[in-house]
Amino acid sequence: MSGNSGSRVRLLLLEDGQGQAERLRALLRDENIDLSVAAHDLDDALRQVRSLLPDILLVTLTGVRLPAVVERLDAASDGKPIVVLLATEQADSAREVLLAGARTVLPTDVERDELVDTLVGILERDRRRRAALAKEFGVEVEQGQVIAVHGAKGGVGATVIAVNLAIATLQATRRRVALVDANLYSGDVAASLNLMSRSSLADLTPHLQELDRDFLDRAAVHHASGLRVFLAPDDFVRAQVIEGEHIARILKVMRQQFDYIIVDTCSLPDSVTSAALEESDRILLITTPELPSLKNAARFLRLAGDFGYRNKVNLVLNRGKSRGAIGDGDIESHLHAPISVTIGSDGRTVPAAMNAGEPVIGQRRSRFAGGIWSLTELITGLSARKLKRNQHPATEARSENNSRTVAPLPIRQLNLAGDPAIAATPERAVEVTTQPQRRLLSRIRFGR
Repeated sequence: MSGNSGSRVRLLLLEDGQGQAERLRALLRDENIDLSVAAHDLDDALRQVRSLLPDILLVTLTGVRLPAVVERLDAASDGKPIVVLLATEQADSAREVLLAGARTVLPTDVERDELVDTLVGILERDRRRRAALAKEFGVEVEQGQVIAVHGAKGGVGATVIAVNLAIATLQATRRRVALVDANLYSGDVAASLNLMSRSSLADLTPHLQELDRDFLDRAAVHHASGLRVFLAPDDFVRAQVIEGEHIARILKVMRQQFDYIIVDTCSLPDSVTSAALEESDRILLITTPELPSLKNAARFLRLAGDFGYRNKVNLVLNRGKSRGAIGDGDIESHLHAPISVTIGSDGRTVPAAMNAGEPVIGQRRSRFAGGIWSLTELITGLSARKLKRNQHPATEARSENNSRTVAPLPIRQLNLAGDPAIAATPERAVEVTTQPQRRLLSRIRFGR
């Protein structure tokens, strides 16, 4: 469920002690909603409306003239949607309440599905109305950010970074975050989060022209953390129907529904990867401190310059400062690019978490988790102190999808020969001197 800015939906409830607040909280427990209860005094409640700026007002009052209350709320809330819950004996006042400014009325004993469907419909119509007005008057509509996570080569840990970055961003910002597996033929997001579902990006391609929140919601797998995950198709035939222009269109629509869209891309150049990189606001180029990875990182930076998006690339060094690794200074010098974030090597924690289908970020002593929070600070602009306040323990990797059953992935179905980052072993005690590293680096044509 999406609010006006794509963040958590803010509901403000006006009630007079009927005990509706707890019932409504129970009905909306699994939704992306914050429910606040206004003061009983109407003047105080009006002041709360002006200060809290709720997305929707819920009103369930007895013993007052409801139409007059609704009219005052409508004036104080600058036209925010008002939903009135009426008891059976109040049914006769429904017409007056609607004329006073309420968007709709529901019975006080409303069931969960009817309540959620009503709120979703109201929010969607409100979003479309604002978008139409913005277009008519030439006002730019607030758009979400697309962040592409691109590995310089396979095995550098791009997927585990994308997965943990998405969950960290969700926890840090409390906004709507999507994770897109655009590595269509060898995507590992499902295995990394212990997800199994037939829902995938392929479900969206027949509906490109009418894509909206409902289509996106049906195609997404709902992770227990609150993350919306768009998986790569589970077979090659379905993957082949997705083209670059499809991904570009899907990401454009996602911008209207999510605040952050993290896209895990394929390290090999193809039309889908190119479209995702073009559409992104920021590209996180993931490399490791070894020659093959750095060689590919240099080639990608040259191509980014040729295609005009070099300025949106941030270099991220994974498994940095490990034994035998090439030094950060040498990497920056030869790539002619600063390292934006270094993620420390964590040879035991990361494989264990990935094999369990759990995020690493909840493990406070993990060097990898520390790097992910630094990366989250980079893309959100939040201070490190703010991130630490919002940090939560790792979420259980259980998931649910409203339209299809999502079960934990059986271990026998895991492809254990996949990303080498998952099977990484603790660093061996091997020392390599700085001078040989420099000689090796000098053989590679970095930069332009």
